[in-house]
Amino acid sequence: MHVLTGSSCPHPSISAACPICRGTDAPGRSAPLATADAVVGALDLAKGQPEILLRDGDLLTRPEALELLEHARKQSKSVELWTSGLMLARPGVVEAVLRAGVTTIALPLYGDAAESHDWVTGQPGHFQRVIAGLKRVRALGGKTAVIAPLLRPTFRGLPLLVQKSQALDVSAFRFVALPGPDRVSQPLLPSLEMVAPYLRQALAMTTAAKRRASVLDVPPCLLGDRAVDLAKENAPTVLAEGAQAHGREHGPQCDACTWRTQCRGLLETTAQRFGWAGLTARTDLPPTASALK
Repeated sequence: MHVLTGSSCPHPSISAACPICRGTDAPGRSAPLATADAVVGALDLAKGQPEILLRDGDLLTRPEALELLEHARKQSKSVELWTSGLMLARPGVVEAVLRAGVTTIALPLYGDAAESHDWVTGQPGHFQRVIAGLKRVRALGGKTAVIAPLLRPTFRGLPLLVQKSQALDVSAFRFVALPGPDRVSQPLLPSLEMVAPYLRQALAMTTAAKRRASVLDVPPCLLGDRAVDLAKENAPTVLAEGAQAHGREHGPQCDACTWRTQCRGLLETTAQRFGWAGLTARTDLPPTASALK
């Protein structure tokens, strides 16, 4: 189950223009925080789930981060934390996060090379700090995941990103379509129709490497034969009251699609900008409860 923490990066020393959290290049823009009680409430709703994923913001920037992580661990045997990676460079942070019960630490890679990654974040050296964070987590016995946002400048490098990440012993990949708003200059959001062939190739590589993979906010008609398998990895989202708004509204579903119960349609921002090009209603049976076990 996904829990939106509603955390932002308020401090300049640890902040980057990460589109996975902000989706804009407006200077100083940050979304409001969810209250700690709201995050706890969302975690309580997730009690008993096989996995809890803490995403959409960097929870480690919150003063009560360790308490929230410990509470998450009480609700599930598996807790995955999404973080920008900048806090992990501080002495003792990785150790404290793992002691709090986090089983997987997921870090974003905005491309397969430092040049592209650092251009997206607007922070020189960010790529190397993320790589260092992945290595440190593994050295201390924790599991790692790579968050791979689907971006206009870098989507063609998704297969290479998977290939390079294997050397870091990454356990899972999270491919994410971003809702926007897009950058005014030098836009980041691509047409998912253009992304789909490269995404399918990257997913085939994760399968060959026996790594877990999930895809967020990409309709299953663009995912080919992997759609059923990926449905097992995608969990419903719980939005804590007061959490930051991410504009993850979805457009209408295709009337003739047999996956209507599984697919929420395109993100509205994607549909408004690129239309519905490339989407075709699926006619195969949607995943059943038994198929997802």
